[in-house]
Order: sequence, then structure tokens, then C-alpha cells
Amino acid sequence: MVVRARPSRAGWWRRYARRVRRSPQDLDELMRAGARTRNPYPHIQLRMVQGRSEPYLPGTGLTVREIAWLSRIYEGDVDAVARHLEACPVDLALIEEALDYARAHPEEINPVLELVDGMTEELLREMLPGMTVITFDPHAPDEPPA
Repeated sequence: MVVRARPSRAGWWRRYARRVRRSPQDLDELMRAGARTRNPYPHIQLRMVQGRSEPYLPGTGLTVREIAWLSRIYEGDVDAVARHLEACPVDLALIEEALDYARAHPEEINPVLELVDGMTEELLREMLPGMTVITFDPHAPDEPPA
């Protein structure tokens, strides 16, 4: 396989190689190795959010971390996660692929889940000083609108 950059992109690749402290030849070899490697997560893409890479499922609006968080809530019950996501139907295979990704990349997913698990009302008030807390009983009967 031959990988060639258009002449207009060659300068960009040289600058990128300097920025990541690799030689253009190293980048070329990494690209070749990547092209030969089968992607075990074909439906997961990465996007940059606040300077960090975030894995997500395109077309669903969901990140892998959100699916992993739901899986924790439902104690690993993939069918329960799928039922929870009925509003934006996500195929069971996609949920399983996202969970496989989360299991394979705990260093990427777990710190965010721990942050969410440790979230308290006090921390939210610090982060969102104008926040208003509304409490309600989810089991109370519905009241007719006034």
C-alpha cells in the first residue's frame, strides 16, 4: 500500500509531525499499520471535546461514557439499557460495541464515570452558581395543571 499526501497537504503533515514529536517516516509507518489493522469498533468515532478525545456513536447523540454509565445503573443488563434508550432507538449491537470499547479502554472511560458518580448538589452549585434546585416526589400522583 502506498500512502501519499497531496502536495498541498505535505506541509501540514510536516508541521503535525513536529507538533507530535515524530518524524514524517514514523507517521507514515503508523498510518500503514493502522490501515492494515482491523478496527474492532467500526461504529465508534472519536471527536474532540474540550481538548480531549471522546468516543461516541454517530447519529445517536450518545457517547460511550453515557452508555457505560447507564450500564452501571442497570447492573450490566444490556436489554434494560436498550429499553432506557427507546426515545432514540439504538441497536443492541451498538450498545454492546460501546460497552466492549468501554471495557477495553477503562483509563479513558472510568475517570469520567467516577466524576459523575461523585457528583453532589454542592459540587453542582459550585459549577453552576445560578442553579435552582427543584425537588419532587416521582411517585406522587399527577396534579392537574392550574
